[in-house]
Amino acid sequence: MESDAVAGPPRPALPPVGAFLREMLSLGVASIRPALPALVFLCFYRFGMGLFFEFAQGTSPLGYPDERVQLVHLMMSLCAYLPLLVLVYLPFLPLQDAIRRGERRTFLESTRLVLERFPAFLGSGITQLVILLGPLFVFLAAAFAIGEGVNAASDTIPREVALSIILVVLAPAICWILFASAFLVFATPAVILDERGPLASVRGSVRLVWRNFWGLQGRFLVWFLLLVLAIVVMSFPTIILAIAGAVAGADPPPLKIARVLWTSAVTAASFPFCVSAMMALYRSLVPGSTPGPAPGPPGAVGAAPTPEPPDPGASPQIFE
Repeated sequence: MESDAVAGPPRPALPPVGAFLREMLSLGVASIRPALPALVFLCFYRFGMGLFFEFAQGTSPLGYPDERVQLVHLMMSLCAYLPLLVLVYLPFLPLQDAIRRGERRTFLESTRLVLERFPAFLGSGITQLVILLGPLFVFLAAAFAIGEGVNAASDTIPREVALSIILVVLAPAICWILFASAFLVFATPAVILDERGPLASVRGSVRLVWRNFWGLQGRFLVWFLLLVLAIVVMSFPTIILAIAGAVAGADPPPLKIARVLWTSAVTAASFPFCVSAMMALYRSLVPGSTPGPAPGPPGAVGAAPTPEPPDPGASPQIFE
């Protein structure tokens, strides 16, 4: 007598590329209106920072690099990074998650949710930094040791050869950062949206990316190419302003201000679509526990995702 094996629930699969792009666009557009004050603030923050660096130019009156100006700009960026991350960037995750479920949630409510999850997010961020930068310190120590050895034997080893050796040592560190970052992309959504712990969020992200590595990288590549194309098209006014300044033989302050303002607006307007790309892929692999509305057309905002077949595993189609 044959025993029937109990089939488990089908594993969530990645959406087709077309459905992914439609959902990414619809989520990004739908989140602009409720997050408009935050986007305006982000635009003017980048506008102010851009003006400072544009007019300071990072050079001394004699044309040499002014390290003090560059240091001030760096310190201002570092001091503003964490408040911007918690109050502007991360709230887009719960905001777009609510939009995807057809729920009403304000940007202020999304910010409060992020603040409630901040200790876990901080722990996850520290864990990710250790994973990313731990091997980097090892390679830097090796490069420093090689540099010291080269200085001791500077009479026998040319400087170009020494620099080449150091670059060869640092190349694996750069590759590691890129490779590890690809596996940690879903750690922050797991902490903010699904209340996972710091270590559990990292483990879950690595597991999700490992199971769907080529499909995820293919979709991210398509999204990145389209984003670059859109930014280039939207940046045409800044190119025209730069050409006008070159034709005039100078770069007057009004042209600089207009160029920085337009660049800041383009950067702020493109940010919701960066979050929506990650949100569309994450929620396709980790559906929320709260049931949403009835299924609708693929990619429609607020409609529950249509059932997907089980993950076929190794597929000859790189994007499927």
